[in-house]
This record gives sequence, structure tokens and C-alpha cells, in this order.
Amino acid sequence: MDFARMAEELTFDLDDFLPLVRLFLEVSAEDLDRLDEAYLLQDLSLAATAAHSIKGAAANLGFGELAATAAEIEKKARLGDASPILAGSESLRAGLAAIRREL
Repeated sequence: MDFARMAEELTFDLDDFLPLVRLFLEVSAEDLDRLDEAYLLQDLSLAATAAHSIKGAAANLGFGELAATAAEIEKKARLGDASPILAGSESLRAGLAAIRREL
């Protein structure tokens, strides 16, 4: 993962971008916990809210694949479909772990 290129595309210095990525990882981990809880409770409103949070932050930082996964979860949850939550959550966790490894 080329954090320097990502920072440049967003007109950030790398030293300013990396703390944002770390914050994103922290907050997204909390959102993923809420997403898992939502799945267990079948609370689609909570699932949509958690996925929306991840989607926005991921998109703003240039993590398009994560944003797309979260967007799909959000969309389906708002339509009353819980089916993508579990697999999507696992995919998001894997993506966050990959980012964490690269830091």
C-alpha cells in the first residue's frame, strides 16, 4: 500500500495522513464491533449506521474497496436484507488488518 501516494492524492503530507489512517483503523474497529452486534441482534438500522460510518471514512481516505464493501452492507441493510453483513464484516476486518500490517 502506497501511503505516500494516497496522501499526495488527497493533498496531505504523509506525516499528516498516517495519523488519520491510524484513527480510521481505531474508529472502524469500533464500527465493526457495532456491525457484528447489529447482525446478532438483527438490528438493520444499527448495521446501516455502522456501515455508513465505515464507508464515509474509507472513501475520504482513499480506501475504495473498503468503502464499496461498507456501501453494499449499508444499502442492503436499509432495504431490510441482513445477508451481506456477516461476510462483509469479515471482508472489512481483513481489509483493516491489511492496512494495519502496512503501517
